[in-house]
Amino acid sequence: MLLNLRRAARSVAGAEPGPEGNVTKLLIADHVVARAGLSAELFGPDVALLSAPAKVTGLLMLGSRGMTIAGGTSEITRNQIAERILGLPRDPLIK
Repeated sequence: MLLNLRRAARSVAGAEPGPEGNVTKLLIADHVVARAGLSAELFGPDVALLSAPAKVTGLLMLGSRGMTIAGGTSEITRNQIAERILGLPRDPLIK
């Protein structure tokens, strides 16, 4: 949440985007996938048979992997963090 506030403050001040967006995207994607895994363990295969509102959990589980792709894959986001924020060298191009 603090990263989002920092990103909003930077935007209001008219500054360039910072690293907060990349870090937030990566953390949220990892959190959603972990939460879906925990839900799958708790509900088991019967998650498809749940009635509302618990059925929302099943739908979130189905869409959780999409969060690692939305807005760029988590692997690309990690590369961006490494290169742009941490200043590490770019991955060598494979020929």
